[in-house]
Amino acid sequence: MKERSKMLHILSDKKRRYFHGQFVGTTRLVLFESFSAELLQGHTDNYIKVSAEGDISQINEIVLVRLDSNKTRYMSGTIKTDPV
Repeated sequence: MKERSKMLHILSDKKRRYFHGQFVGTTRLVLFESFSAELLQGHTDNYIKVSAEGDISQINEIVLVRLDSNKTRYMSGTIKTDPV
């Protein structure tokens, strides 16, 4: 049972990496929900978890973010200055 669980976790990570990889370099709207360790954290409209440098005042705001890199469980991004 432990071996099957481990295999399913590995498969899940591979699928998440592949899905996130399709969005590297794209720009998406992100709703930032929290602020931790100097980073905003939120989700895109298709439920990708995103972490980006920003201001705590951007919590509960929908912000345009370029998705820069795939970190497996989340993506790092850069907030665009263009208005939404």
